[in-house]
Amino acid sequence: METSISFRFLMLTMIVLGLRQVKSRAVPPGPMIIISCLMLGFSFYGMVLAFSGSVLSMGVWFFALISTFFMFRNLDYPRDWSFDPMTKNLIIPGSWLPLLLIIFIFALRLFVRYQIRNLSSLIHSSVFLLSISSIYGFLSGIFASRTWHAFQLSRRK
Repeated sequence: METSISFRFLMLTMIVLGLRQVKSRAVPPGPMIIISCLMLGFSFYGMVLAFSGSVLSMGVWFFALISTFFMFRNLDYPRDWSFDPMTKNLIIPGSWLPLLLIIFIFALRLFVRYQIRNLSSLIHSSVFLLSISSIYGFLSGIFASRTWHAFQLSRRK
């Protein structure tokens, strides 16, 4: 299966960014929020490409995103982050989770693309549409909750 050069470049860039998050670090909230928003955008773009912006798929994606966002937000996820008001940086312990989420989103995108290209009848399958839309929404909700948490921490005095 062929992938575009821009897709490969984006995937490589996001994997490098994910690898950088394995180590504990102090980061300004801006780049953290931008990266999370980029992943949300990539998830949304994947949904539009996979299902031609179907109202049902977008509705399921949005419902899964919002449900996951509120679930993780109520859990105060991630708990081990802090904000240093002197440097105005988020203090984030290293984690493999962002890299795993990034890899999973790209793998899911490739899987969906392959399935649709080789089994075009799947695009009309309600089970396929609901499953993929839910997974994309769930992953997007995790990124959204992390972004919200970063934003909230950076606003505390």
